[in-house]
Amino acid sequence: MNEYCFKLSPMQTKVGHELAKGLLNKQIAYNLKLSDSTIKVHIRALMKKYGAGNRTQCALMIVGALPPGGIMATRQLELALVA
Repeated sequence: MNEYCFKLSPMQTKVGHELAKGLLNKQIAYNLKLSDSTIKVHIRALMKKYGAGNRTQCALMIVGALPPGGIMATRQLELALVA
C-alpha cells in the first residue's frame, strides 16, 4: 500500500488493510472473526511499527498519506529541505 516496508505479520497486514478503510475495531473484529481486544493489540503493534501517535495517523501512514513517524517526521523533513 505504501513505499515503506515493515515486517508485518499476515494478521497485522489484514488488520492494517481494514484500518485503512476507516473501520471501527468492532467492525474489523467481525470481518476477521477475531475479538475486539485482539484487534486492539494488532493496532497498537502497527502504531508502534509506524511510529503513529493514534490510529488515524497509522491509517494515513498505511495508505501513504503520511510518512512513518507521523507529523513530526513530516515537519523534520520539511525543515531539512528548507535548510
